Amino acid sequence: MNLTIKARLIGSLAALGVGMVAIGASGLVSTSIGQAKMQTVIADRVLPMQQLKAVSDLYAVNIVDAAHKARGGSITPADAQNRINEARSKITPNWDAYSKTEMSGDELVIVPKLKAALPAADAAIDQLQTILRST
Repeated sequence: MNLTIKARLIGSLAALGVGMVAIGASGLVSTSIGQAKMQTVIADRVLPMQQLKAVSDLYAVNIVDAAHKARGGSITPADAQNRINEARSKITPNWDAYSKTEMSGDELVIVPKLKAALPAADAAIDQLQTILRST
């Protein structure tokens, strides 16, 4: 079987074309898999960290800062109460959303300890609000 140069060139070009399509399809599949894995990382790690950061900031910035500013006189006790109430209304949904995520590693140890400490924190905030109401 003696193929002409033209037939060999056409066959080679066809093989290259098939190879290029296969490489392109492989890249598309790999990109799709990578994107799915990245979405999983975002859903399982990034969003929970944002929720946890929000809870932390609401306690540290909103509640503690409001207490310090009310004590220092830069805001009124009523304004401090409003800030604390706003923080409390945002803490629960953020904490609940974080608690529902899949946890791993240190979280499995730390989160139960934190959950056990939340009632004491709530009691301290209740006491702070009682003090603010009396001033």
